[in-house]
Amino acid sequence: MWCEKYRPKTFEECLMDDEIKRTMTSLKEVNHFLFHGSYGIGKTTTAKILIDTYAPNDNLIINFSEENGIDTIRNKIKDFISYMAFNAKHKIILCDEFDGSTNAAQDALRNMMEEYSSSARFIFTCNDIEKISPAIISRTQSFEFKAPSLNMIWGLVKKILKAEKIVVETKDIDSLTDLIKHHYPDIRKTLNELQKACSINNKFHPPKNDANFYEEIYNELSKGGDLFKIREKIIKNEDKFGCDYLKFYRYFFNKFVEKQDKAAIELINQYIEKHSYHLDKEINFFAFLIESEKHFK
Repeated sequence: MWCEKYRPKTFEECLMDDEIKRTMTSLKEVNHFLFHGSYGIGKTTTAKILIDTYAPNDNLIINFSEENGIDTIRNKIKDFISYMAFNAKHKIILCDEFDGSTNAAQDALRNMMEEYSSSARFIFTCNDIEKISPAIISRTQSFEFKAPSLNMIWGLVKKILKAEKIVVETKDIDSLTDLIKHHYPDIRKTLNELQKACSINNKFHPPKNDANFYEEIYNELSKGGDLFKIREKIIKNEDKFGCDYLKFYRYFFNKFVEKQDKAAIELINQYIEKHSYHLDKEINFFAFLIESEKHFK
């Protein structure tokens, strides 16, 4: 996968805020860190660079969207940090997507951070910092990761296309630009979709444009259509957008920007954050439609 093949190995390669980059490169040792911000913009990558730099053989990575209960704390993390590090000053535990953890797990981990402070460091990543207990936040250095500029992502895309010897015809430049803008600021999603579009004959093939379907749904919502019938229509046509409800959020986001509807934009932001850890993406999206119904009119 290109998103792994071209994952930055150093802070200099990261598309991140200059202030965070300066802080990370000037570290003498790893502290308890909390990295929060939108999905796909480098939080986990930054954490893994810290691990490779300070504890390459003394680390544990847990994805809390998959293992989010207190048993993970008791059975995996506690066993891991009960022994001193072999080659590092501190063992490092990466708690990825920590906003998916339970309250009980957070409470148990808070105590563990204090008990093993001399031998272990925790790095947390999350999209929604409001899901993290104040007790955890107060014990960490918190960094908000912001979206890189479109020009920075364009530069990365050009570098990858050149390295992979991908041909992009002049007539397809606009389609490539649309792909980047459509998935902005999610770098991971951008690279996954880019690779998919370049999977045949080392040539960029513009993805099928499903904007007409999004526009059709938007128009029905604007005319006050029955939400339950609209939901049924969307579910029946999930093949048109690959069940990727983020595409709907992004399409609606652009529409609300045109209308300068700040409340609607903020609402989309909230539901996109929920999307990252909600088990049923469609139900989360339908809840958004219900709450945002007035903004379409």
